[in-house]
Amino acid sequence: MVFMISSCKKDEIATEGEKIAQQVQTVLTANSRIKTATFYISNVLVDQNQTFTLTGQYITTANGTYNLSRLIRYQPFSQSISFYF
Repeated sequence: MVFMISSCKKDEIATEGEKIAQQVQTVLTANSRIKTATFYISNVLVDQNQTFTLTGQYITTANGTYNLSRLIRYQPFSQSISFYF
């Protein structure tokens, strides 16, 4: 009796938030002058001119964390970017 063992690599499937994070990272890389972000929830300003970090599908500021899977749109400017959730 012959047993064959095969290993298969699990395909990595990016979530919607991860796909958006990749798009945002591309914009940030192309526009290295962007250092701050402004955040809107339901078109209401909630966080303005905040430095931020992008980790996975999350954007973190001193005031909170935002999940990019809930992002409606974003708008880059010359030195900042606005996120609409």
